[in-house]
Amino acid sequence: MRIEWDERAAGTLMEILEVFHAGLFLPTLFPAACLFLPDRDDREMLLLFFTGLLILLPAAAVKFAQHRIRRFFPWLLFCLGSCILMDAAGRIPFPGRTLSPETAAGLRIAMALEAALLVLDGILVRVRENSRRRAKEENDVTWTEREYLLEKPSPALLVWFVILYLLSKNFDCPQGCDLAVVCFFLYAGTTCLYRHLSETEAYIRRLAYIRRLPVRRIRVIGSGIVLTFLLFAGILSVLPVIATEGIRTYRDLRDIRIMKDEMPEEYWENDPLELGNIEDMSGVFPGMMRFIPVPAWVDRAVRAAGLAAAMVLFALLVRGFWRFCGAFRDTREENGDLAFSLKEEKPEKAPGRKKGAAGKEKSGDPVRREYRREIRKRLGKMPDPAKTPSEIEADTDLPGTEKGRDLHERYEKARYDPHNAG
Repeated sequence: MRIEWDERAAGTLMEILEVFHAGLFLPTLFPAACLFLPDRDDREMLLLFFTGLLILLPAAAVKFAQHRIRRFFPWLLFCLGSCILMDAAGRIPFPGRTLSPETAAGLRIAMALEAALLVLDGILVRVRENSRRRAKEENDVTWTEREYLLEKPSPALLVWFVILYLLSKNFDCPQGCDLAVVCFFLYAGTTCLYRHLSETEAYIRRLAYIRRLPVRRIRVIGSGIVLTFLLFAGILSVLPVIATEGIRTYRDLRDIRIMKDEMPEEYWENDPLELGNIEDMSGVFPGMMRFIPVPAWVDRAVRAAGLAAAMVLFALLVRGFWRFCGAFRDTREENGDLAFSLKEEKPEKAPGRKKGAAGKEKSGDPVRREYRREIRKRLGKMPDPAKTPSEIEADTDLPGTEKGRDLHERYEKARYDPHNAG
């Protein structure tokens, strides 16, 4: 019981780190885009980041519904509800300072796009896990795993915070540099802890065949070492950052654009045709304004072809959507059995015996009927069906007689070659 509880706790902690990973990466995208604005307010950079942390709501909703909601439409409605809640919370004024209307509108659009990315990523992960389960059940060795950007912490995303730091440094934004440094260290710790948990659980599963494996001790000792390492690494990393904060040098690349905008306009010289400022090109090139009329039947044919193509495309989209819903839906019941939807089969009628024109049963040729009548007549009863014809005839007075030999030969011929029986 203790081992199962520890395993569930490790899984829950990994899900929390997956949500936290999205909450560190996505809120920095819109502040990075604001670095290029010529009239930005640097005091709003941290406010944009903290408001963007509301993306944790749809991230947690997608992660919660990943293994708990089977069908697509309830799953999607649950995630959309979290997105609506996120948008409503984003409209609440931040105490002390509010964003400008343009910046607030841009932030809401950015957060909506980020939530859409989270939902799409959750759909892809769900379909991949169902595909993994089917491949495992069918022993499909050709199946390959795909990893998605927003699924779990990845060391490759640390490059983004380095890029954010360089952008903030070259666009004169100290707040952006501070934000990039803090997020870099937090994301590095999150990635390190997540990797430790996933590798530890994989190691324990590989050694599950060993009796009395000290699972709890492995988890406690490993987690203690990793947390101690992260604590000292964070302290040693923050000290140089604090020491060099006052001697950072910044430059603003926006000044190059401002200088370019202030340059005088160039006028065309030696332009006898005055092509430098032409509003109506029809006077220069009269042939450009001539159009060949299209026949009416061509227009109708193009419209019909477009309508047919649209209908085919719509049918393909509907078919693909229903297939996707089938792939998205979890096919496992509570007890672990597979659930399949079987088509209803119509009961087949047993083939009846063929009847002749008079409605009587066709039971072979007349030789067989004659043989059965003769045997019943001489035995006085029905013969034993387990005996051969020779054994049945031995119980009568037919053996040794000419009639018995003739009847036996004709019956054997009709029995094994009914088409040539005479």
